[in-house]
Amino acid sequence: MLTADVALDQGIARSYETTRLCQSVDSFLSAGQRIELQVHKVELNGKVYPIISIQGFKEGPLFCGRDFTGKDGKLILKEGAVYIRDSAARTVVMAGPQQFTALLKLAVERRQAEIVQQVRVLVGVPIAAPEDASRGRKAADEWVKKESITAIAEMQSAMPNVTAAHIEIAHYPMQAGHNWSQDQLLLAAQKSICRNTGWPMGVVLNRPDAAPKSMSTGIRASIHSSVLSDMYDYWSLDKQGTYFLLRNLEEDWNARGKGKVFFDIRIWDTAEALLHCSNLYKALDLRPESEIKILISHKGLAGRLLGAANPSRHFYSRKCEEDELTWEKVMPLGAIEPSLESLVGEATGELFTLFEFWRPAEEVWKSVLQEFLKSRV
Repeated sequence: MLTADVALDQGIARSYETTRLCQSVDSFLSAGQRIELQVHKVELNGKVYPIISIQGFKEGPLFCGRDFTGKDGKLILKEGAVYIRDSAARTVVMAGPQQFTALLKLAVERRQAEIVQQVRVLVGVPIAAPEDASRGRKAADEWVKKESITAIAEMQSAMPNVTAAHIEIAHYPMQAGHNWSQDQLLLAAQKSICRNTGWPMGVVLNRPDAAPKSMSTGIRASIHSSVLSDMYDYWSLDKQGTYFLLRNLEEDWNARGKGKVFFDIRIWDTAEALLHCSNLYKALDLRPESEIKILISHKGLAGRLLGAANPSRHFYSRKCEEDELTWEKVMPLGAIEPSLESLVGEATGELFTLFEFWRPAEEVWKSVLQEFLKSRV
């Protein structure tokens, strides 16, 4: 049983960061080799613990690129060595025919599919590319475009007198071949909801006119409310795991926000979109190393003025000349939550700069993000 390190310094724990750690480890590998690892921050009993997950090699084992000696003069790493974990969970230098044979077998198994494909191509036997096994990335992008057209048409039909400004969120696994049932998709949709706001993205309602509908391709929900203001949500999830959501800008839900883009709401929406994405594919049992493509689009921006939902934040209203912007990212599922802060900063930074080059101070946008993360409804 693992026990927590009671002497762990929280400053050191929080300093663990995936990119810097990868760079440090890569500096000890042979030229041209790269390691794939992720740092996950887990909070337990009020303390943060860094958990490091390391992916196995894809083509061949990783070799130590240089010697490293500890402060006591003892050799810790030896150039040219291959280190493995033995049956006793010790890190040791590979030695002996049994360890070499086991490592060689693993390398062959991991490259088998690639080698078979290369041989078939050489002898003229056609073979489908992995991404063509189901629908492929191109088909996923086309599906997202069709869903966008459908969602915009339904929004305009439900709210003909309301501005068309909205946010669109789409994401899907880069590896094709998944095929979930409608029941599995609905359960995952229910589990993926973030409880940080009163109207969460991808909300699953039981009301007959707003509940998700089972479609031949997956599930879909179209939700219109005009009780307090005109609000519209459209989301869909297909059997291959491609997700799409459209929502009219929250700024337009009340008179004060008409014709505006509130920077704090954009930070909240972006953070929620990313966490919802992470929750969804975890609920669908995808592995942490699964590559996910994420797109966040803001449309109908032209002529809008930048502002803040929080009335205590005052600044000069800047105007946007561009009508739309799409932020796009491909990354491992397990890296989304640990990288949330940097992702939100990157995505919203690209949006804010359209408003006459405006950029919020780092401490400002980070405090807004923390407000979202601490919020519970």
